[in-house]
Amino acid sequence: MKPNLCSLTLGVILIASSATVFAQTPPFAGGPKITCEQALAEAPKDDKSLLPLDKAYRSAEAAMKKKPKDAKLKKSYVEAAFKYGHFVTFKENALGPKVKYRAGLALYRKALAVDPKHAESLKEKKTIEDIYTTSLHVPIPN
Repeated sequence: MKPNLCSLTLGVILIASSATVFAQTPPFAGGPKITCEQALAEAPKDDKSLLPLDKAYRSAEAAMKKKPKDAKLKKSYVEAAFKYGHFVTFKENALGPKVKYRAGLALYRKALAVDPKHAESLKEKKTIEDIYTTSLHVPIPN
């Protein structure tokens, strides 16, 4: 049984369009354009198990904003941001890499904005940046 010209043409079109779609799809963690802040907002929507960590982080953030000079509140905020970032990035959850790595970067950056020497945040932020630059060969997202 010989395929007719119409079938062959349709097959070529389907293969060509599939190749175009795959050729335009960025690497998994590079994904479509989404900022780190957008990923952070998306994370608890994508995985409801993150809601308690999100709530603790937001609560620590609000407390620190009320008393920005309070060292104890700053430390609580940094720890909440780190803990949330660690869970988002390195623990098993329902997040895809596009959201996972960007949300983690956002949280580590927030922790480091308050405590630039927070060793764990520095280490895990570098790990994510290395994933982008070394493994994926894409720019580190904003």
